Amino acid sequence: MISFDDINDWKKVIATGCAVCLDYGNKRTGIAISDASWTVATPLKILETSKIYEGLSKILQQYKIGLIVIGIPVALNGGVHGKQHKIVNEFAQQLQKFLSENAFNLPIMQYDERLSTVAASRALSNAEFSIKKKQKRIDKVAATFVLQGVLDRIGYKFYGN
Repeated sequence: MISFDDINDWKKVIATGCAVCLDYGNKRTGIAISDASWTVATPLKILETSKIYEGLSKILQQYKIGLIVIGIPVALNGGVHGKQHKIVNEFAQQLQKFLSENAFNLPIMQYDERLSTVAASRALSNAEFSIKKKQKRIDKVAATFVLQGVLDRIGYKFYGN
């Protein structure tokens, strides 16, 4: 797993390609992707969680990816104990194994996804989507909020932006 500690590590990761973020859920997983400059996150797609490895393989083959971010559930008080936190942690471990077995040599980073779904829901409500359209988009928009948090943190920490 990668952290925010060393700018030289980040420069290597950024040079290898875009970042992709997974908002892992029991039924659906939202996917977002960064631009090449690691400035802006954009919703990409929603995958059925039961087919996550097939869908992710296609994404990794289609785009030049340098990092996978996984939104990790954290309680509002900062606590990391809970059923969904455990499920996402187990998925991250399985994903690392999958990547290694399939010659995708990519680092994984877990990042706090606290309130990302709430923010996504508000953004979609402000866009005046119907409830049905909102439900179809919320997971990938939540992944976008998580990834944008990572991109902003990198910019602030290392570049003062």
